[in-house]
Amino acid sequence: MSKVKSVILAARPKTLPAAVVPVWAGCVLAWKLTGKFDGWLAFFTLAGAICIQIATNFFNDAIDAGKGADTEKRLGPVRVTSSGLMSRRTVIGWAVAFCVLAFGIGSRRAKPAKLGEDQGFVLQHDEALHHVFELADIARPLV
Repeated sequence: MSKVKSVILAARPKTLPAAVVPVWAGCVLAWKLTGKFDGWLAFFTLAGAICIQIATNFFNDAIDAGKGADTEKRLGPVRVTSSGLMSRRTVIGWAVAFCVLAFGIGSRRAKPAKLGEDQGFVLQHDEALHHVFELADIARPLV
């Protein structure tokens, strides 16, 4: 099997709806509550969520192989680490790469802000954090 096919197999494309559906639901909820839709924010959020899901799949593949959980008796798709298609170190490297990519994508929507000499720089996320707190305030009576 080629390296590209092994990477795709380890990314587990069938699990990606686990990243897409919550972002879609959040976008619909935000649009319904505010009447606004930020396409770029939705795009970057979706891209970051997909990268996190893929990283999780890579970590899971490597860790399960290390624990011996993925054996011949396991049902389902081939796991690249336990089958020997990729080394554990390579799979973890891909997982870290997708985590870094997710961070980079998230940083695209962030602005550096200097708080003071002692505090250094922090990331201040546009209005996203403000909207999260707004949604929490709206949802509080529903819980």
